[in-house]
Amino acid sequence: MHLQRQMMSKPNPFQILKENSIWEKSDTPIWMASSFFLQRNLSSSPFPQKMKESESMHVLTSLKQPLMDSPSLTAPSFFEFKGLKTAEKEFILEHFLATADSQNPECKSGVIIDETGTFLAMINGEDHLILHSIETHSGWKEGWNKLSQIEEELSKHFSFAYSHKFGYLTSQLSNSGTALTVQAFLHLPCLIQLDQIDDVLMTELDDEVQASGLTGTDDFIGDIVIIQNRFTLGLTEDHILEEIHKTATQLSSSEKRLRSHLIETPDALIVDKVSRAIGLLKHSYQIETKEALNALSFIKLGIDLKWIDGLTDQAINRIFFEVRRGHLSLSSEEEIPKEKLAQKRADYLQSALKSISIRV
Repeated sequence: MHLQRQMMSKPNPFQILKENSIWEKSDTPIWMASSFFLQRNLSSSPFPQKMKESESMHVLTSLKQPLMDSPSLTAPSFFEFKGLKTAEKEFILEHFLATADSQNPECKSGVIIDETGTFLAMINGEDHLILHSIETHSGWKEGWNKLSQIEEELSKHFSFAYSHKFGYLTSQLSNSGTALTVQAFLHLPCLIQLDQIDDVLMTELDDEVQASGLTGTDDFIGDIVIIQNRFTLGLTEDHILEEIHKTATQLSSSEKRLRSHLIETPDALIVDKVSRAIGLLKHSYQIETKEALNALSFIKLGIDLKWIDGLTDQAINRIFFEVRRGHLSLSSEEEIPKEKLAQKRADYLQSALKSISIRV
């Protein structure tokens, strides 16, 4: 009873996000997700790296309440960042496909999430405020529209740091301007495994757009390619959105053509990799994240090509992003020791994939 009262009195960020999986709405096997970041700083306060504790508390308190009262958010919850356990922080960042900001240790910082599982606000991280939205369905501009609406609401209460020369000012000059970053997460196993990705990227990417993997390097773990705008200075929000949409659509079309050919004429190399991935994931005693994601990529491809039965694309997407430490800790209801993590991951995958079978 005491534990129940505790859970009722304090919302659990794990459960809020787990119960509102963003992957249930996923409707595009290739274009997995779109992510939007909008950075703002208050003109009246030093940037987070230069703030004293009292100044950071003032910024945190000032920004928190208008966000909690925003009509654009559904049942928002606030969490002071330092009050979260390591696994909780990891889980939140994993859920939103985000990375941790460098922080001033003297800063009081916090996060706000809402019940939809698609919105995250980070206060006093790299900047005073980072608004973040993620979408997993084809109506991809909804995420940007939500952030734009919230930013408009906040601008009625606050004066944001702005320069007529550099636009909205951020802690990193390269992010100043519109201070909008748009990412498209694309699953491109055919382009990558058939060694066509370099040529396609060279053809489709211009100077305004860059490509990276999940770790921010050119190592495309899990055959995921992230398309992102390189600049925000001197560009309008609409221009950034159009460039990312155009590039992501072109890459998706190139991948789709290869998949259509594989459906008509299965490639022995790809079929072998799909079948080997099933064996690896069903029978490993322990498995590291990178190896798991690379194998899950082939399972996801096999599902889309109708080579694998027993699992939907939405389900494999959820599994794909739940093999990391934060999510595994939630499933285990405890922080997993580093030496046990690979074994827990293998156990989770065996259970999650027990119903799949190959038919090609």
